[in-house]
Amino acid sequence: MLAQERYKYITEQLEAKNSISVNDIAAALSVSIETVRRDLILLETHGKLKRVFGGAVAVENTQHFSSFESRLDQNTDLKAELSRYAVSMIDNGDTVAIESGSTAVEMAKVLLKSDLDITIITHSNTVFNILKDKFRIVLIGGEYYKEDDCFGGVLAEDFLRRFHVNKSFVFPSAVSFENGIESYLLQTMPIHRALTEISDRVFVCADSEKIGSRAMFKSLELDPEFIYITDSKASDDIKRQFAERGLVLISEEQKC
Repeated sequence: MLAQERYKYITEQLEAKNSISVNDIAAALSVSIETVRRDLILLETHGKLKRVFGGAVAVENTQHFSSFESRLDQNTDLKAELSRYAVSMIDNGDTVAIESGSTAVEMAKVLLKSDLDITIITHSNTVFNILKDKFRIVLIGGEYYKEDDCFGGVLAEDFLRRFHVNKSFVFPSAVSFENGIESYLLQTMPIHRALTEISDRVFVCADSEKIGSRAMFKSLELDPEFIYITDSKASDDIKRQFAERGLVLISEEQKC
């Protein structure tokens, strides 16, 4: 098959599906993985797609990732709104695990104004510093990652698995209906998985701009046991896709 034919196939698949894997392309076109990877690199240089781990996504469907400081100022209204919904899920006496990220910071600010009597476990240094004077709190240690002002790695994961919590709050970079819960930070993947294993209930919190987009690394499948929280700007199409998959989506304040 000529290179131009391969390029045409790849771009057409992305238009139809928004994402495609290297293995699927190689199988469909009967070419090597190395050939596909070279094609994706070339198409990316021409702005036709965005390469991600294991494949590629349409450019307009890729969640932009910026520095932690920049993200703290992005979509703050949406993050604060969904954080209020998230906090409404918490009961007095709960032990709660809070992941890292800019949305986690907004949730910490909402918690700071609450009257809840809870214990908090977090690997986020920022969340810890916001809440340390108000709540019983445990900071998970490990290797420090400036990208999210948090601790991670094997030590953090091992420490986290020693706990049992009532509720965990996960803050992914993107939620893809085709590919699941994703992150731009490789070190958050084991943290995401550990949080689902130590918790009675898992809440996945993502503003509406992150839903339907893609990030670099896949952390988790979309699990019907999870509860998904977003803001009130979530479209009817987003709500429909959650409902079709049997997934619970919260986009307004309510009590669990």
